[in-house]
Amino acid sequence: MHDYPEDLDGVPDPLDLLAVTAPDTTRWITLLSAPGWKQEHPPEIAALRPPTRDSWMQLHAYLIPLGAASKWATWAQEKDWHGRWMPDWADMENVLLRAHPTAPEWKAAEGDIDDWDDRSGGEQPTELFQVGAWYGGTGTDGDASADEETRAFLPSRKLMETLRLESRGDFEWWDDAGVAVFDPAPKSGAPNALLLRRDLLHRIEDAGYELFWTALVGHEHFVPEHGAPRGDYRWITASASYRVAENQLELVHSLATLFKVGPEKVRTLAWNIKTRESDVRG
Repeated sequence: MHDYPEDLDGVPDPLDLLAVTAPDTTRWITLLSAPGWKQEHPPEIAALRPPTRDSWMQLHAYLIPLGAASKWATWAQEKDWHGRWMPDWADMENVLLRAHPTAPEWKAAEGDIDDWDDRSGGEQPTELFQVGAWYGGTGTDGDASADEETRAFLPSRKLMETLRLESRGDFEWWDDAGVAVFDPAPKSGAPNALLLRRDLLHRIEDAGYELFWTALVGHEHFVPEHGAPRGDYRWITASASYRVAENQLELVHSLATLFKVGPEKVRTLAWNIKTRESDVRG
């Protein structure tokens, strides 16, 4: 019998990944991230390719007009982000990093939303902009002997212009106070994430925008088999959305569902996550 998940115990609370504090006490907001967690086995067990618990999350912020969060919150209710109701970030491959964000080849990372599908997601509630994109390339200062290309998130042209940022070195964008937006992964080896210095939330508001997030979660006990999953296979998907209210990130909606092969819904699950940053989970 396989140990398929029945709940979301052990999966991190999205709010704990959206609002983070660095060791130097600087507070940051996660704009884009796609972390994952995989069960670790002893080498002698891993060699047998056993069933493995696997969880992943996609955190995605968007710029929306100031005051529009209530419209997006109403629209988002009961949305399962696995339905791909929201546009994905652009994947930028084989483009010159130093040409970001103004060169023609970077047009897909400008921030405009050109691919809204109203057949599946319904009418777009208000104007919407991407905050960033995913980059794969050589970078500019990286070691040319690296085993693989450099991968990192970077801000959209829209976000850079809104915050009046300039690039200083690979994957760091500065304002007068220092680093304002960056991805720590290329230098530190940490998981990729596009981070915004928290005190810049007011500058986004001053420019007439605010942030709205979606969180998409997958949780399953992966069985390395050939062909379609066996008939008793079960997995969990979960969706949530967030906004900023009174300088606190707060939950707009959440939904978690257990599925079986088909796919067919088995039941809706309770998902015990925080509703505001200051809350204590559980």
